[in-house]
Amino acid sequence: MQQITLTLDLTAENLEKLKIFCEDTKAVPTATVETKKAAVKSKVVTKTDKKEKADAEKQEEAKTAKETAKVLTITDVRAVALKISKAGKSDKLKEIFAKFEATKLSEVPEDRYDELMEELVAVDA
Repeated sequence: MQQITLTLDLTAENLEKLKIFCEDTKAVPTATVETKKAAVKSKVVTKTDKKEKADAEKQEEAKTAKETAKVLTITDVRAVALKISKAGKSDKLKEIFAKFEATKLSEVPEDRYDELMEELVAVDA
């Protein structure tokens, strides 16, 4: 007598396949309560793993998007600031620099160029 051991997720589809297999082969399936409990526990872990995997993928995508986003340079920011200045909005420009505790562009830290650019674009619009 040969013995075949199958490990299946407890889904309606898999149970139906097993039923058809047993009918076709005239095999008698045997399962213990432990096997069934283990399969159910495995299913719960799988759902948790899928959720964690999806969360990790979302974080990776966000990180990649942030890394691939254009890094603003002082030249980029200066171009917009100059446009505002030439439009006669020097007072607005000074107010924006004051928000960053600066009186001129070179005093604004590079890591805050994104924030500064948002302010400048709002005024320039």
